Amino acid sequence: MAVLVLTHPQPPQPFVEELRRLMPGEEFFMDVEAALAHANNVEAILLWRLSPGMLDAFPSIKFLAASAAGVDKIIGPAMPPSLPLTRTVDVQQNQQIAQYVCAMVLRHVRQQALYDAQQRDKVWRRHPIPSPSSVTVGLMGLGESGQVVAAALLALGFNVCGWSRSPKKIPSVESFSGSAGLLSMVGRCQVLVCLLPLTPETTSVVNANLLAKLPRGAFFINVARGLHVVEQDLAQALQSGQLAGAALDVQGREPMPTDDPLWAVPNLLITPHVASLPSAKAVASQLAENLLRARRGEPLLHLVDTRIGY
Repeated sequence: MAVLVLTHPQPPQPFVEELRRLMPGEEFFMDVEAALAHANNVEAILLWRLSPGMLDAFPSIKFLAASAAGVDKIIGPAMPPSLPLTRTVDVQQNQQIAQYVCAMVLRHVRQQALYDAQQRDKVWRRHPIPSPSSVTVGLMGLGESGQVVAAALLALGFNVCGWSRSPKKIPSVESFSGSAGLLSMVGRCQVLVCLLPLTPETTSVVNANLLAKLPRGAFFINVARGLHVVEQDLAQALQSGQLAGAALDVQGREPMPTDDPLWAVPNLLITPHVASLPSAKAVASQLAENLLRARRGEPLLHLVDTRIGY
């Protein structure tokens, strides 16, 4: 039997190497054309994005496995509602996201952009260091990643609050929920971080109305999905000074084309979706386990509820 590995923009080779080590004797294909000649043998597809009509050629598919935690590029009209979908749960990814968020929070709070400008101008001048206890960081999303981020920020001395679909009880983290709760939380945050899954309800959630509720001079970080943000509204908030800065690890168009207006927005840091990258070992081990479970008719690990998107 066989597995099709379609992890672009990440190269498939590291995933296939781990899968071959875990499941010697199985067949693994790294492109659709190669798999078509053995279409009846393909039992699972490890993928980042599902293309329309692709599944029609593979009648023996038992499940789809997302190569990352997010599944928004898979769920949609191209996916049969009865087909199981799993996602990757990787502790290392959550730690990487926490590192990225902390780096950007500290860059803002410790005024690194100011010191960068002073270095360019050959100015040697000190500025007061804000106490982390005077800075509240709001997390939109308190799932697995959000809770790891919260713990890292608390360890650095920041005040942390969080918003989620339903109330959460996390030590030292004030929890908010519901649309009114989101606006209430945002009003007290010097830094706002988006960690939400992308669903119809969370698409464009970071818009002019939400950004206007932040205290003037706040900082925004997005490590979730580009479509959470109305990018034109974000650009206007940066240009007006409502936001002192922002960091986008994800964008509405990926890869970002050279003519994307975001490149020229002042005080905006852009990284190419690298806040975290899935470990080939974690992805392969979960896929291998789920393939065995599917063959035995057992429940799959990390199954996604496609109705809500995570």
